[in-house]
Amino acid sequence: MDNRDGSLLTGMYAQVKFTVPGARTSFVIPTSALVIDETGMHVVTVDTERKVHFQPVTIGRDMGIRVEVLRGLQGAEGLGGESE
Repeated sequence: MDNRDGSLLTGMYAQVKFTVPGARTSFVIPTSALVIDETGMHVVTVDTERKVHFQPVTIGRDMGIRVEVLRGLQGAEGLGGESE
């Protein structure tokens, strides 16, 4: 940050807000919706014909009771299991 005029002093605090461009490309789901087995990580989805699928996913951040899904979901899937 440019401080040529000396208006920012040592010990001062500021509140900053960053605007991040672009649409959200990840989803946050309950940890209980994640299935982990010998073939990897999956989320159980239900299609329009009510057929169950194990959709492979790549997770990002683990927030305890929720995980971020980076790849594998498009957003239109019906998730099986618990709902929040």
